[in-house]
This record gives sequence, structure tokens and C-alpha cells, in this order.
Amino acid sequence: MKYIPALMVTIGLLASNPANAFTMQKSGDELIRTVAVQGSCRRELVPDKASLNMTAVATNAKDLKSAVNEAVRNYESARTQIQKMKLKDAELTTSEYNVQPVYDWNDGKQILRGYQARVGLRVETSEIDRMGDVMAVAADTNMKDVAAWQLVVSPEKYRLMAQECLSDAVLDARKNAEKMAGALGGKVGNVLSLSQQGMVQQPPMPMYNMMRAEAKADMAQAPTIEAGKQDINITVDATFALQ
Repeated sequence: MKYIPALMVTIGLLASNPANAFTMQKSGDELIRTVAVQGSCRRELVPDKASLNMTAVATNAKDLKSAVNEAVRNYESARTQIQKMKLKDAELTTSEYNVQPVYDWNDGKQILRGYQARVGLRVETSEIDRMGDVMAVAADTNMKDVAAWQLVVSPEKYRLMAQECLSDAVLDARKNAEKMAGALGGKVGNVLSLSQQGMVQQPPMPMYNMMRAEAKADMAQAPTIEAGKQDINITVDATFALQ
């Protein structure tokens, strides 16, 4: 009969919050009182890297060589100027290289109109506030497409913050258990079980077309880039023995 109050508490707590409850567990031939709780942690993460794709496009060139030369010339001009910016943690990657003929249809016949060449450049850096200058370079060097803008939290930063948040969630679970036990004059003993629920992270800033840099006048001034924030949420389930 001495365990009936604990069972009654279990029913009442489960009705309000199933995650926090006093329970009974069997250990060998003995029943022990336990408290099951959740702990949580929420952190705001500021993206520490930005990436941007730009493409040099040559259209309607009279021959294959002319198309390639025009696209490569603009690509190399953009790449060289961005390298001179000495961006921190910069990574420049050739993201695309494509050459193809362009046809028109006339009276059911396919007629060669010319050639098109595309050479893409992906720029990534930790200097998010300077990405506006990168866009301006793209316009100045006649890069036709500037797109796939993305702000992300680097894997290194995310892993570090997730580990710190996990520790805080475990400590929060312990505090919740102590509050519940203390309200009934009890004390929390050893942890009997501990597990992490699925981690929830706000997705990276979405990729979208920022602009089409058709003319230098469109980028007379570099825009101010705001990084914003992303959230990470971690929840743990813990069961402690009651003393």
C-alpha cells in the first residue's frame, strides 16, 4: 500500500504531460520508484558561410570556338577578380562547363543558329558580409546568371553547438527530475535510462534566384547581406531512481 500514492501521482502527471511522470520499475525482485522526465535545449545559430553560383554565358556565337572563348573570358575575369578580394575561407569551384549548338525550326527543318557555351563558378566564403561585393563583381564581368544563393551553418560549427546543446538538455532533464522529486520531499538518485530524441534543425536559408545580372547598371551598388539565424532543438528522455 505504501506505493499507491506514487501510482496516483503517475496518473495525474500523465494526464497533464506524459513526458514527466513518477513510475514504478522492477529491479530484480524489488520495485523501485522512478521519475521519468524530458530535458530540452534550444540554440540560435548564426550562419557562418555563404555560397553563390554565377555563370558566364555566350549565346548565338557563330562558331564553337567563339562561344567557348567568350564564356571562358568572362569566367576567368570573374574568377581572377574574386581571387584578388582575398575572401576568408574562400572556395572557388567550377560548377558547370557546357557547350552546345542552338537550332531554329523553319518549315519543319532544323537550322543551325549558332552555338552556346556556359561556364559556371561557385563561390563560398565565411565572409558573409562581403558577398554583396561578389555579386557586384559578377555584374562587372558580364556574368549572366547569379543564382543559388545560400546561407548555411558549417558542419564544424553545427557539430560543436549540437554537442553543447545536448549537454544542456541532459542537465535540464536532471533539474526537472529534482523539481518533481523535491515537491514531494524526495531526492533524485542515479540515472536509469537516457536517450535522445530526433534532433530538429531549422533548414538552411533556401536557395533561390537572387538576380540575373544582365547589365552593370543593375549592380551599381553592392547590397548589404544579413545572415539571419537558424534554430537547433534537442530533447532527451531520462529516467532517474528516487531515493
